[in-house]
Order: sequence, then C-alpha cells, then structure tokens
Amino acid sequence: AILSPKGLPENRLEEVATDPGIGVALSPVNAVRYLGFNLNRAPMSDKAFRTALALLVNRQELAEKVAPGASAAYAFVSPANEVWYDGAKADAIAQRFQGDLATRLQTAVATLKGAGYAWTAEPTIGADGQVVPGVGLTIAGVSPAPLTILTSGDAYDPSRPIYAQEMAGTLGWLGFDARPVETDFDSVIDLAFTPGEDGALHYDMYLLGWTVGNPTLPGHYRALFAPDGELNNTGYRSTAFDAQLAAYESADHREEALQALWEMESILADDLPYLLLYTSQIAEVYRTDRVAYGLEAGLGGLQGRLGAIGDVRQVP
Repeated sequence: AILSPKGLPENRLEEVATDPGIGVALSPVNAVRYLGFNLNRAPMSDKAFRTALALLVNRQELAEKVAPGASAAYAFVSPANEVWYDGAKADAIAQRFQGDLATRLQTAVATLKGAGYAWTAEPTIGADGQVVPGVGLTIAGVSPAPLTILTSGDAYDPSRPIYAQEMAGTLGWLGFDARPVETDFDSVIDLAFTPGEDGALHYDMYLLGWTVGNPTLPGHYRALFAPDGELNNTGYRSTAFDAQLAAYESADHREEALQALWEMESILADDLPYLLLYTSQIAEVYRTDRVAYGLEAGLGGLQGRLGAIGDVRQVP
C-alpha cells in the first residue's frame, strides 16, 4: 500500500490505474493550504492590505489551474465533513470575495484608500480586461518597502511556488514590490515559527498548509488563533474570536458548537490572519489482492482514519 501524506503523483497514478490488482482511493484531504501574514509588521498588520489581496485573488480559478483536483478554500471545514459543514454559511463567506474582476478591484482600491493608501496612478482595468497595475503607491505618504513571500520549492510541491508567484503578482497590481523566496520546507517552518534573538518573527508572508486534526471534533482553532495558541505565529488577537472560541469549547450541544464554529470561521474570514487558498485531494493505492481496508475513500483518506488524526500538523 502507498498511503503517503503527499499522495501518489498524477503521473504515477496513470501508471497503476489500469492494473486490476491495484485499488485507487481518491479522497479530499482534511487539510488546507494558506498564505500566512505577520501581523506584527506593516503593511501585513493592516487589515485593508489583507482584505485587498483576498478580494483580488480568484481562488477557484487558481486552484483549477495550479493544483489538479483542488478546490478553493474559504473556511477550514471541508464540504466533505458532513458533521460540521454548513453550506449556507460557507457560501456567505465565499460571496464576500466573489464577483467580476472590475468590481473586486474597485472595492480593493476603495478599501486601501480608506486606510491611507494613495497612487500617482491608481490600478484600473485596461481595454483588454486585464489589470493595469497602480503606479507610485504610498501608505500615509511613505513608499512601502519590498515584501517577501516564503515558500518551499517546486521539487517539494510544484503548486506552492506557483501560488507564491501569483500572490506576488496580485500585490504587484496594487503597486507593491512583492518577491517570492523559495527555500526548503524546513527553512520555511523555521523562519515562520521560530523567533529571532530579539523575540520577534522575521517574515512578511509565507505559504504553508495545515492538516487540521480530527474531523469529528475540530480542535485546531485554539492552537492556531488563540492568544496563547502554541501555533499562533501570526500574532492574531481578537476578543470577538476569543468569545466564540470559549462558546465552542464549552458548548453542551452540537447545535451550540456548530453556531460558534461558524461564527469563528466568519470572524477569521473577515480578519484574515490567514488567506485560505485551496484544499486538494489525495490519491492512495493498495493491492486489492493482499489488503482490504473495509472503507472506501473519505475525508482525509485511508491514512486519515488509520493514523493519528487528533493533532494539528503541517501538511508535508
């Protein structure tokens, strides 16, 4: 059996798919890829900056183009998680960031202007329907410094550096000089989660993913976003979120917990400590003449139900 967290690559899958002795399980992963922001550094600390980027990134189009089998992510809870998914509330979150490009650009520019951003020539839509980047961007009268986006290289996961390039290009529409920085996976984690000698984290943005633990009782919200969360490396703080987290963790009934969970999702989608990007699928294969799992494909794959699913961990 091949139950790798990265799944079987598409080219290898084609090689084995026609073998009658090999079973293939295609499952949505219980994980999400995201762009993380250092909220202790400007302009990432500026909600208007994060909102403008989230408005301009076409998540579904990008997922279909870059990661085969992937779909856009607007919330941590997967549609495949029937226990906790609420389609109406998930759709309401997604709709905040949808619409035609011209409308989304207009809203993004207005949001930034309201926060003190200005251009000698504002971003516009050209005759060809494409964005004409803004020129001469200043924030409160000061030109912003170049920004970096940390990502692992394409030898590790080809989709991640492409996404980093797309994020940089989208920020370029707004007049920022954003530069992807490719390094190895462990270095991205070290730079994003290990403070320097001054106690601060020295990154602007980074692209990583989380496997989000037990789908029957999502427990990742405290670790990632509570003030004392052990994995809260963005510096996110929100009294509104904390109140809903407390309600979620103390709920006596599923209905109460479900309500609090989607309030948390809504707050996170508005505050954007993370820009959720996409969730993918995983291909697992095994010899049907030698192994029988007794389960078909499902959320997290075969390994998600057979292994340790109660923790929050980086997506390999």
